[in-house]
Amino acid sequence: MARDTKAPQRPGTEEYAIEIFVKSIRPRIERFGYKITTQINLPYANFCDRIDGNGKAVDHGKGKKSYAVDILIYRELENDEKIPLVVIEGKIKSHSSHDAITYSEKARYHKTVFPHLRYGFIVLEARDTEFKLRYHLHSGFDFEEIFPARETTEEHDNRVAEFVRQLEEQIKIAERRYRIFFKK
Repeated sequence: MARDTKAPQRPGTEEYAIEIFVKSIRPRIERFGYKITTQINLPYANFCDRIDGNGKAVDHGKGKKSYAVDILIYRELENDEKIPLVVIEGKIKSHSSHDAITYSEKARYHKTVFPHLRYGFIVLEARDTEFKLRYHLHSGFDFEEIFPARETTEEHDNRVAEFVRQLEEQIKIAERRYRIFFKK
């Protein structure tokens, strides 16, 4: 997982809104003992071209493919390795069925490499305050949230607090699934 080294984001862009949102929730996520970052490349495939005499993959590192994800919550290991737990893809102002299809496919691909991964979709500064469909019921998403552009500071703070509680639950689910799948 390599961090994307793009230039600093400009106000009004999707990446900037997501970065500001992450900064606002980072202290709460770190209080749980986890890290959160933005614009990081996460592998979605790992191909190999042959196997050895024992049936194990040989030279599988050549086929690594990755997509950048908007937000990643992970557990950091001692050797600078990371266990990805929760991915959140985000849009600003509006969303479309095309967004849901695109991000849902990314979720499915990422979950083939990280079967314990939880995947969410958010809309920040939303004009429309409801999802047209319950995307996670018909897609690779496990959760979703809309943060309306027009709500009071108190309403926004309450929504963010509830979302962080939901993230805590998603982290617990991912950790449990990680232990089950990898027998750790």
